[in-house]
Amino acid sequence: MNSLNINLHKQQLNVLNHPAKVKVICSGRGFGKALSLDTPILTLEGWKFISEIREGDYVFHPSGVPTLVVATSEVMYDHQVYEVSFSDGASIKADAGHLWLTHTKSNRKSASRYKNPSLPKVKTTQEIKDTLTVSTKKESNHSIPNCDALQFPGQSLPIDPYVLGCWLGDGDSKNSAYTCDDLEIVESIRVYYEVTKYNAPFRYWIKGLTSELRSLNLLGNKHIPDLYLFASEEQRLKLLRGLMDTDGSIGKNGACEFCNKNLALSEAVVFLLRSLGQKPTLHENTSALYGKDCGFRYRVHFTPTPGFNPFQLARKADRLIQNPYTFTTQRYITSVEAIPSEPVKCIQVESSDGLFLAGEALIPTHNSRLLRADAIKAIFTFKGIFDPESPQEVCLIAPTLKMCRALHWDSLLTLFENCPLVKRIDRTNYRFYFHGNLPILSLVGVDDGGERLRGKNLVWAGCEEFQLFGSSVWDEIITPCFRDPSGCFGGMSVGTPKGKSSFFYQFHLRALSTPDWVYFHFKSEDNPFHPKSLREQAKLILPPKTYLQEYEASWETFSGQLYTEFDDRHIVDTLPDSFDSVWMGLDHGEVNPSLTVIGLKDSRYYLIDAWYNKTQAPITQEEVNQAVLKLCVKHNVYRVYSPDDRPSVVVALRRLGEAQNVPGLKRAVTSPRNKPGVLEGIAIINSLFYQDRLFVHRSLEQVIQNIRSYHKAQDREGNILEKVAENQSDHDLDSFRCVIPQIEIKHNFPGVHLQAA
Repeated sequence: MNSLNINLHKQQLNVLNHPAKVKVICSGRGFGKALSLDTPILTLEGWKFISEIREGDYVFHPSGVPTLVVATSEVMYDHQVYEVSFSDGASIKADAGHLWLTHTKSNRKSASRYKNPSLPKVKTTQEIKDTLTVSTKKESNHSIPNCDALQFPGQSLPIDPYVLGCWLGDGDSKNSAYTCDDLEIVESIRVYYEVTKYNAPFRYWIKGLTSELRSLNLLGNKHIPDLYLFASEEQRLKLLRGLMDTDGSIGKNGACEFCNKNLALSEAVVFLLRSLGQKPTLHENTSALYGKDCGFRYRVHFTPTPGFNPFQLARKADRLIQNPYTFTTQRYITSVEAIPSEPVKCIQVESSDGLFLAGEALIPTHNSRLLRADAIKAIFTFKGIFDPESPQEVCLIAPTLKMCRALHWDSLLTLFENCPLVKRIDRTNYRFYFHGNLPILSLVGVDDGGERLRGKNLVWAGCEEFQLFGSSVWDEIITPCFRDPSGCFGGMSVGTPKGKSSFFYQFHLRALSTPDWVYFHFKSEDNPFHPKSLREQAKLILPPKTYLQEYEASWETFSGQLYTEFDDRHIVDTLPDSFDSVWMGLDHGEVNPSLTVIGLKDSRYYLIDAWYNKTQAPITQEEVNQAVLKLCVKHNVYRVYSPDDRPSVVVALRRLGEAQNVPGLKRAVTSPRNKPGVLEGIAIINSLFYQDRLFVHRSLEQVIQNIRSYHKAQDREGNILEKVAENQSDHDLDSFRCVIPQIEIKHNFPGVHLQAA
């Protein structure tokens, strides 16, 4: 394990070395790897704090391309937090367990080796702090490469970016007059505008530019508009060249500087350079002319990376030096200082390596290790008889394949990409093949109903975020795949508690009573990065039940749970032979639209069928309409309810109903605008559960799991707010929550039967 750079703390090693075949782990707060809530993250929509990032947003990968956010954590409190500072003046606040992919001094020294270069490795903030410097000179040990140029889409720009850069540098702020003593620049502007000589030396007038400057609110307000900051790489480079040709310079050593008295403009140039893969620094000092104080000036320094040319002007471009040293392409971690704890959050991205850019400096950072370690142990301690016809596999499994990739793929590549034990890496199907008669390592999601697992010959299965799995996945899908005749199989399931009504609670009880199974309960105090003083403070200020849930991973009903009256007795295996009527609720969503079919019998409601988009990819409205049609015919649905924000959908459903002669579609309506609010509707549903008048068929696993886990929002101090938390899987819940109260209110149940018109 040590040769593969898998570092585990004591409690994790206890789990890893336990001889049980199946290990079930429940953990409380304190095992996350997160960033401070006020960390800026660049998205395709502009800057957001990480607290505002939601599943479905696009952030940026260090390669410069957008990457989809596939999951976000809840806000976590009372972690040990550090401020990580870099050589360019940038800093990021992260908790002790946050992951970074860093080069160390030894990595950098061996980078030129052809046969056996040393690769960067994933480190926690705490590990970086503990190995911050090397040698007696206290040299910085860890560095992180610059990102590549960001790939924003091209923009339709009213002013050519080079011309705008020149005007921002040397143009009059109130009009299109321009001062320039370099005819090469003037001729470049003439490609786009008519340029006439003005009534003073080196003064020109750019005809037609004033009105365009006014349209961009630039007159008397020099700045770089967002339209240009978030333009394509080529457009941003032209803008930078205009700025550097005018207010930029280059020294004999190849170091460049942009100098200006406009702070906002200088800060925008810093972002422009970072977005193009450079490592600028911003300095402030006073300027003087003939001994007179002229106020502050702002100097942006950078040394271009190899191949990068920030100039169009030939006399400046000719002075560029193709610097081979790593200091231009990497920022060094100069300090890791403990700061007072503050709320933190982490995100998971779709990119195969799990990396994304964080902070204003666009620093690459990483998205768990225990599960991978046990998987690798299962591979290299395999003692069964290898079957080449049906090769044994070790599988890392998550609720979705996207999540599994985000959690594990990059770290596995870091471990295995140049490992002599590896025969082949299948980057299409996320599999690793090893020399010798060893099992294959695969990454799998169960978002396809477990189809990717069926037929596999498993010797080990590791389930991440197990509380989000369906209740039957382990017994009906995973267990039948343990087919090795030697009996060499095992697994690990890791999750967080969601109350005693959850299937994960029943699974943990099973681990306590089944031979060769073991249950581990990780409290926050089991994390060596979690300080005792913070737990003691939390115990003083939090309600006892909340503290037990959040810090001791208690199985009590979790704080802020919304469907509090739902219980195991509301899950039924059989349904009435017939219903008084059948209804359908539709809830929209670009990726996750949902349908729920509700049967009504003697004033009792039964959730009897459901449909949702299992592909996790955007789906067309026509595909949704066909799913509605299929369920309407299958269950003889009386009426379909659709939210009032898309009346066009109802029109399309009615037309489909007329064409196919399906009464339920012909009667499709939108929910009334005066329908109960979200919390009011939830209260009605809770009342029905309490009265034992609402039941869910056991086959609707996702609906059951979402009912159990649906919860209220919290503020930064951990207080429960009277509103639903965002970023939950709730489309299926909304699809019946909006329908049942309409029937309940309209017909004044109980005791009043619905008369189908």
